[in-house]
Amino acid sequence: MLMNNLDPEVAERPHELVVYGGTGRAARDWESFDRIVATLTALEADETLCVQSGKPVGVFSHAPGRPTRADRELEPRAALGDA
Repeated sequence: MLMNNLDPEVAERPHELVVYGGTGRAARDWESFDRIVATLTALEADETLCVQSGKPVGVFSHAPGRPTRADRELEPRAALGDA
């Protein structure tokens, strides 16, 4: 999905990592993009990559059935396992 967003047929300015809206980028820079892709390809089934401001910042383990993707914020109850 990440690489599909940079397809020249759909991306706004793929050479600058801009995928939509003039400023929506797939990653902060090409070094960060390469690190994101390398990390994603090495993740285990119970791991999640955390990306902040277009840079990979950490890999975290998660329990089965828990959220593995969040945009901007996690639901606090779900994050604590109370949901």
